[in-house]
Amino acid sequence: MGWYEALKDAIGFAKEAGNMEVVQSIVDAQQQVLDIQQDNMKLREENADLKKQLEDLNNLIENEKQMTVYKGFLFNKNNPQNPGPFCQVCWESQRKLICIVKQGSITGAFNVCPLCKQHYSAVPTKHEIDALMNG
Repeated sequence: MGWYEALKDAIGFAKEAGNMEVVQSIVDAQQQVLDIQQDNMKLREENADLKKQLEDLNNLIENEKQMTVYKGFLFNKNNPQNPGPFCQVCWESQRKLICIVKQGSITGAFNVCPLCKQHYSAVPTKHEIDALMNG
């Protein structure tokens, strides 16, 4: 038997005994238990949100430790499959790792961030990137 059924039975017994003060006290206790359950649910949700935020911040700190700037480009030494180059502007302003892409135009190719549209000079060569990742 749960707390709700126990309180409900107690109300029934108090009514049979004609003790309305006890009935009211039990009803008040029942409402307090419901309020506590609602507060508990809210706190659990808040706790889960805070744990997620903490995990995200810890991941950000770990990423930050692995970042390095080379020739104006941002690289992630912790990710050999995709070390970069990443947009330094997007990282510093939004903590987003956005890959620099090469785009062509009538006047020639250039490197740009697809998010903030920051233009970059020539991307380091694969040899330079490999040396940076291993050095």
